[in-house]
Amino acid sequence: MNTPITSIQGFADYMQISRLSEEERAECLSFITRESRRLKEISTTLLAMVNLENKEELLREEFSIRDLCKRLEELYRKVMDEEEIKLFIECSVEIMKGNHILMESFLRNMITNGVRALDNRVNKEIKISIYQDGNKIKLQVEDNGCGMEEKHLENIFEPFYRVDKARSREYGGSGLGLPFCKKIVEMHSGNLQVESKVNEGTKFIATFTV
Repeated sequence: MNTPITSIQGFADYMQISRLSEEERAECLSFITRESRRLKEISTTLLAMVNLENKEELLREEFSIRDLCKRLEELYRKVMDEEEIKLFIECSVEIMKGNHILMESFLRNMITNGVRALDNRVNKEIKISIYQDGNKIKLQVEDNGCGMEEKHLENIFEPFYRVDKARSREYGGSGLGLPFCKKIVEMHSGNLQVESKVNEGTKFIATFTV
């Protein structure tokens, strides 16, 4: 829930300190409205998941992963321009089964991690690939950031584990983002893997059975 709150606060602050055209003001208000609706959807989903029966029903839904990707492209366009990051999203899958709120939270967390890993890098890129491989659907998120040493890879999905404590303090990281992502994938009967090399980047691959 912190992500949409941060977005709402950021756009509201931007409107207060900047001299905006009517078009820019309308765009900011549109983002605020959209993120407010998302915040409501998240709270509704979390409440529904308290009931195990409702949780099973939520995970049987079908949604357009392609539409979700379009929303993410639009949402992050301004941020990526400001950070000078190239965001590539390729999606050859139309429909997925599961909860679209949780899946969007998963992708947002992955993007946020990628942005943090790209700090002070040049030619910054984040690539999202969603494709079907046999009876599997794969969501792959890759960055060309700082990467991680192999000794950290088996621990990064543990709650409160931080590879770089100084960087986490700077960005306000809680150490819960990746465990949350792993839990979302597991709830959808999938598995989450990570590949990383120092100074080359990191790749997360979530795999789901069709």
